[in-house]
Amino acid sequence: MKGKKTKKETIFDHNVTPDELEMLCGSRSVNEDYVIREISQMQWYALIYCLYNIRGDKKTASSYAAKIPDTADKIFGLLNHDYYR
Repeated sequence: MKGKKTKKETIFDHNVTPDELEMLCGSRSVNEDYVIREISQMQWYALIYCLYNIRGDKKTASSYAAKIPDTADKIFGLLNHDYYR
């Protein structure tokens, strides 16, 4: 018996605009159902972190950075990217 699936928190839960979506994903529109399935929760936290940095909301961005383990930060390198600061 499989475990209960929980809903992932994504950039779509944070009212991402088409312009922001293009900055984060390279396109103004994406197949939301597909990307939600394919991207891990830690990757979504990194994207939410980037979204709030783009918006200039460092406090909220920091709260999402805190949810990402140091090892994930080192693997993906997203939190150290100067573009999002």
